[in-house]
Amino acid sequence: MSKVDLKYLKDGSVGATAQENIEAGLVLENCPILKLSWTSKYHGDPSVANYAFRIPCDTDECKKHGNPLFIPLGWGLLYKHSDNPNCNIHLSQDGSTMVIQANKAIKTNSLLTINKNSLAPITNTTPPKIQSEFSEEDLNDDEEFMKKMAILLEKQNQS
Repeated sequence: MSKVDLKYLKDGSVGATAQENIEAGLVLENCPILKLSWTSKYHGDPSVANYAFRIPCDTDECKKHGNPLFIPLGWGLLYKHSDNPNCNIHLSQDGSTMVIQANKAIKTNSLLTINKNSLAPITNTTPPKIQSEFSEEDLNDDEEFMKKMAILLEKQNQS
């Protein structure tokens, strides 16, 4: 049973909350991520900026194009930002998922928070391969994008 629940907050938004007490160190989510290509028109879209994460990077490719940008799928979008979060985030070893882990004990019904700026930098010569079933063409076709997003979310819910 999941220890994470979604609730409507007083400001009208939806946030991830603790369904029961959570002990420090527990991994709460392994959210698949959608990496946006460097040439994507979405990099400058202000609405995407509300949900996207930038991965700090000092590789040659990142110096040329800028930091990689990705969007977590599933409930990964619903963790609220905080400068003093109760959860840490990092990319999985293979770079295919964003891992959300409690960094302290969290009480039932508490809002689950992350710091969107706390991802560790990429410092190797090759940015991690981020698994994605989306092509640049899919991102330009909203209907196809939503179909593939629904399939990925269904796969995540089955695992």
